[in-house]
Amino acid sequence: MRGWTAAALFGEDANENGVLDPNEDDGDQSSPTDDADGELDKGLYPFLTVYSRDREINPDGQMRLDLNSATEQQLQQIEGVSQTAARSIVAWRNQNRFQSLADLLNVTEAQQGQDNQPQGSSSLRTSAMRSSSLRQSTMRESSSRMSLRSSPGQSSQGTTSGQSGNTVLTVSDLAQMSDWVCAGTEDKRNRINVNTAPLEVLVALPGMTEDLANAIITHRSSSIGPFMRRSDLLSVSGMTDEVFRQIIDYVTVQSYQFRIVAEGHCDQTKAKVEVVVDIASSPPKILYMREL
Repeated sequence: MRGWTAAALFGEDANENGVLDPNEDDGDQSSPTDDADGELDKGLYPFLTVYSRDREINPDGQMRLDLNSATEQQLQQIEGVSQTAARSIVAWRNQNRFQSLADLLNVTEAQQGQDNQPQGSSSLRTSAMRSSSLRQSTMRESSSRMSLRSSPGQSSQGTTSGQSGNTVLTVSDLAQMSDWVCAGTEDKRNRINVNTAPLEVLVALPGMTEDLANAIITHRSSSIGPFMRRSDLLSVSGMTDEVFRQIIDYVTVQSYQFRIVAEGHCDQTKAKVEVVVDIASSPPKILYMREL
């Protein structure tokens, strides 16, 4: 890719072994060029991936309810979701379309007795399967880190016919629902695992500060960690409703893709390989492999 160099990608770690070797700490005396400061600059390589996807699975191991096809009755089965909220969600999506979870904060109260059931909706799973191939959003189309700078849920939707204009859901409601619903059941890309991401990756999230990113790391490493659900982020010291709204569509608490570096020795011979494995499939798939 134009503009990229080995130094930008790998830093001083020319052999990608994660260890500061003598030739990587001697300035200009030998390749690669380094600053001889006694610390290994690993470049951007540890923070980038092209193999990232998160599944829409709820804490019970079942498919999350799709906000674009779930019925009022199904939504009311979620703890904390009232009849008014469920009715309003269905009414809102008949005039709009949920592109993100943060769109829930745009939902306005539907009038009593309004017919909110979408035509042709026989079941959540059937409806989701029929529409999954058509469902796209800005977040899912983007495959670059820069997409993290967008902030879903901020667009002005206006008051739809049959709705009062008063929003019915709070950030606390959004947090409680976030592990049980989704905006489209297809796998999502660009999500960051808040249980494993380093500081350098966490600060790339919209609205994130270095202090808050450090608070997330402290929280997940404490006796009350790790994060079991995305809603747990609201309990992090310094987390605000506004930041939670901005990051909810870009975070997850589990990973399905893993990078494995394996080294084997036999007498004077050794071999080292790097492998990326996807465990979202059954059986797991090897997505990438190379010898180091």
